[in-house]
Amino acid sequence: MKKSTLRMLLAVMGVVVIVYGLISGRLAESFHQTPYSTGFIVVILLIYAVVNFWNFFKGNR
Repeated sequence: MKKSTLRMLLAVMGVVVIVYGLISGRLAESFHQTPYSTGFIVVILLIYAVVNFWNFFKGNR
């Protein structure tokens, strides 16, 4: 498996975890308990996903 494909899969899984957290309400509860650490993790996952989506579809496979 290519390195870029693995990174793309990790990015997709990160987005799936965030979407699941939003749908189930667990992400909102986590924001209520520890807003800064949860926000940091969500921002890092989103940045990682955007960068990897961009690189994957731009052609740097």
